[in-house]
Amino acid sequence: MPEPEPVPAGAQVQIVFTVLAPSERAEGLPPDTAALPYLARGRGALLAAARPGEEVEIETQAGRRISGTLELAEPADTHSFGAAPPQLVFTQRAIARLLDEV
Repeated sequence: MPEPEPVPAGAQVQIVFTVLAPSERAEGLPPDTAALPYLARGRGALLAAARPGEEVEIETQAGRRISGTLELAEPADTHSFGAAPPQLVFTQRAIARLLDEV
């Protein structure tokens, strides 16, 4: 398998990093949960060119610098709240008509 292309410095990326090691996690968690690290993801500008899977440092939109494993380059937001319910669309139109009458 060929080595992934390096991501240039300044590119928007997503990293994953460990917040708490298993030994640092709270007591009382189910054993299968307690055995795993508590991970987080962060997005920001890559400070130095790197390949996915390498340890990197990024600067977030808030100016915070965080380190972790490079996961994605140019990540996309793929979540959705789904289609608007018909009742909500009807209500929005009814409110707009009422406001036009004022």
